[in-house]
Amino acid sequence: MIPIFPEQPARLGVYTLIRLLGSHEHTDRYLASQEHVERKVIVEVLRPTAEEEEIGNFVGSARARVGSKLPHVAKVLDSGCADSYWYLTQDLPPGTPLSVRTPGEALSVDDICRIVLAAAELYCAAAAADLPVLALDADMIYLTSKGAVHFLSPVTVGGSHRTEQTQQAMRQLGLLLKPFLPVNVPGQTRAATLIEWMAEGYEGQMLDWEGIGSTAQLIRQQLNPSATAAPLKSVVRVHDVNSSMRRENQRRRKYTRNALLGGICLLIVAAMSQLGHLFTFKVAHQLSPVKDGYVLCEGARVMSRPVSINEYAQFLDALKNMSKAERDAINKGIPENARKHEPDDWIGMQQDAINHRNRYGRELTPDAPVVNVSYWDALAYSRYARRRLPDAKLLQPVRATLGASALEEWTATRTNDDPVIGDACIILSANNSGARKNKAPLPQAECDPGARNPNRTFRLHAK
Repeated sequence: MIPIFPEQPARLGVYTLIRLLGSHEHTDRYLASQEHVERKVIVEVLRPTAEEEEIGNFVGSARARVGSKLPHVAKVLDSGCADSYWYLTQDLPPGTPLSVRTPGEALSVDDICRIVLAAAELYCAAAAADLPVLALDADMIYLTSKGAVHFLSPVTVGGSHRTEQTQQAMRQLGLLLKPFLPVNVPGQTRAATLIEWMAEGYEGQMLDWEGIGSTAQLIRQQLNPSATAAPLKSVVRVHDVNSSMRRENQRRRKYTRNALLGGICLLIVAAMSQLGHLFTFKVAHQLSPVKDGYVLCEGARVMSRPVSINEYAQFLDALKNMSKAERDAINKGIPENARKHEPDDWIGMQQDAINHRNRYGRELTPDAPVVNVSYWDALAYSRYARRRLPDAKLLQPVRATLGASALEEWTATRTNDDPVIGDACIILSANNSGARKNKAPLPQAECDPGARNPNRTFRLHAK
C-alpha cells in the first residue's frame, strides 16, 4: 500500500509522525511524538479516500477500544480529526513491533510461544467480554528484549464477539509468525507444529485459543521450566472439537465474565496440551443397565464405579504374599522405583474410610474410590485382577452416561513421540461442576505416569 504520508517526519495536528510502522487497506500506523507532553505514541490514520461507512467504523472502533480492557493491550489516548485526517492515538507499547524486523530475522522459540500465549489470553478475554475483534497485524505486536508482549487494540465495531473472527485471527497470527520461526535450535519442531496448527488447523478443524495457548505454555515449560512465571500442573485439557459450540452457547446464556475468565486462566495454568491427539469422542452410546457392578459399552463390560479402597487393600495384601515370579509378571515394564504400589497417604485414607470420615473434601468409606494412585499402580492392579484399564474412547461415554464425577481417571490410552509433549498418559477430567456437569469428561495429558493425586482414580473393564 502507498503510505498516506510518504515522507517522514510529517505533521498531523499536535503530532509529528516520525516513522511508518505499517500501511494497510484503510489505515496507516505511525510512530509519532506529541507536542507539549513530549511523549512517543502510536497514531493510526484513516485514509482520506475513506467512504462514510469506513469513517463510521473507524470512529466506532475508537470508541469501542476506549471502553474495553483486555490483557496486554495498550491504552487508547485520543481520537479525532485534524487537517481533514481521522486519527486514533494509543500508548506506545514497550519493545519493537514485528513489522520493523528484518524479513527472516528469527525469533526464539520462547518468544514465539510468548506471543502466542499472550494472544490466546487476549482473544479468550475478548470472547468472555463479548467484544468483536480483528486479527493482529505485524505492526500491532510489540516484543521487548526480555520477552514481554504487548498489542495495539484489535477491538472493532460489529456488536458481539464472533467465533469466525477469532479463528481468522488465529490463522493470520500463524501465517504472520511463520517467517520468524527459528531453525537448528531446541524446540524448533514443536514451535513449527504449533504455528502450523494455528495457520491450517488440525485434520481440517480449526483449534481454539485455549488449547493453542496451553500448547505454547507447555513448550515454554518443557524447554525452560524455570522461565515460566508460575509452576505448571501436569495436566491440560485436550482440544474438544465441540468447545467452540459450547462457548457460543455459554455466551448466549450470558455466563458471567469472571466465570469464563476463570476457566480460561485454569487452562493456561494447566498447560500440558495434547492438541496433537484430538479426541473426537461421541457420548451417544447405548449402555446396558448396571448388572453385577458392570455396564456393557461397545461390547466391553466396564465397571460402573472406580476400584474401591477395600478392593485395593486386598490387592496390596495379595502382593505381599506373591512369589517373585508373580510379582515380576505384574510389574512387567513398570520402572523399579514405581513397583511399591502403595498410594500416597494410604494409612490415613484407610483409617478414614473405616471410620467414615471426611478426607480430600469428601466422605470416605471402604467402598469409596481409591485415590492417590499412579498409572503404574492402576496397570499393576489390572493385571492382578486379570482385567484391563479402559481406553479413553471407551471410558468417556461410560462416565458421561453414568453421571457426574468429582474424580479424574487413568485410562489405557497413551501417546508416543508426540511433537509437543512426547510420551504421555491420557486421563479423563472431572465433570461435576458448572457447565460441564453431566457432560462428557474432557481428555487430559499426564506426562508423568508415576504422578499421584488425591482426586485421581481408575476403573477396569473386561470383554
